[in-house]
Amino acid sequence: MTKIEQIRYTSDLLGAEMKRLRLLITDGDIPAEWDGHELLAYISERAVNNASRSVIHRCPRDKRARAYYNEITTSARL
Repeated sequence: MTKIEQIRYTSDLLGAEMKRLRLLITDGDIPAEWDGHELLAYISERAVNNASRSVIHRCPRDKRARAYYNEITTSARL
């Protein structure tokens, strides 16, 4: 993936999640008493559920998954 494609992919993914969350809030599906703690937990759980579909999580011993885990553990900025 080029850098432009990476930016477009992450923008599309996060934009879709933002639209979904806004809809849930405006429709009253998210409790009004939830503050940043509950919202952060909910968003994190959604991200974990979405990530479980990735080949990185489905095949953790795969060469691609090993390279991914190596990169995130050795890169100071990730």
